[in-house]
Amino acid sequence: QADIQGIIIVISPSIYEFAGYQPEEVIGRKISDFTLNQTSMENFVETVLESKKIKNFETSIRHKNGNLIPSISNIKLVFNDEGDPI
Repeated sequence: QADIQGIIIVISPSIYEFAGYQPEEVIGRKISDFTLNQTSMENFVETVLESKKIKNFETSIRHKNGNLIPSISNIKLVFNDEGDPI
């Protein structure tokens, strides 16, 4: 999970098997630190904010060893009681 600024707040321990990072190396950092294409991430964020969800977003994640791993994400915004995305 990430907050509205794209800062990772919760991550599965399986991130180590998938991308070579320990959870504590990822939590507190921006999602964009681990993605291939900054423009792609900007489009992703705009789409999520406009549509409130996104399905099957394709990107690549940088493995800790530098290799690229294809990734597909499904995202849904969560809102607080005031209706603001969190």
